[in-house]
Amino acid sequence: MINKENQPSKKKPFNNYIKYSTAGFQMLAAILIGYFLGAWLDRKFPLTDAGTPIFTAISCLIFAGIAMYLFIRQVTREK
Repeated sequence: MINKENQPSKKKPFNNYIKYSTAGFQMLAAILIGYFLGAWLDRKFPLTDAGTPIFTAISCLIFAGIAMYLFIRQVTREK
């Protein structure tokens, strides 16, 4: 008699593809939020006359770092 508990699930690989394919979109969204927040801060508080986008660069890096941290935490938690 075949035990259903020992059979591999066919849905599991497909669910993993969906889960990890959304990670790219989540990272893109985080970087875009950082970009728009930084651009708004650059317009609100100009630090130089040349218009160097200091806040945009910093906020994009911070949001990209947060997105990477959350992705790595998600992947390591599942093992």
